[in-house]
Amino acid sequence: MRSDGSLGGYAGGLAVKEYLLGVEGKALRL
Repeated sequence: MRSDGSLGGYAGGLAVKEYLLGVEGKALRL
């Protein structure tokens, strides 16, 4: 259970970083 949680948290962190980068990219374009 803990291994799945850590992997899920790691993948979630990457998703959040990609999302924030996308938001910043749109903001810079505007």
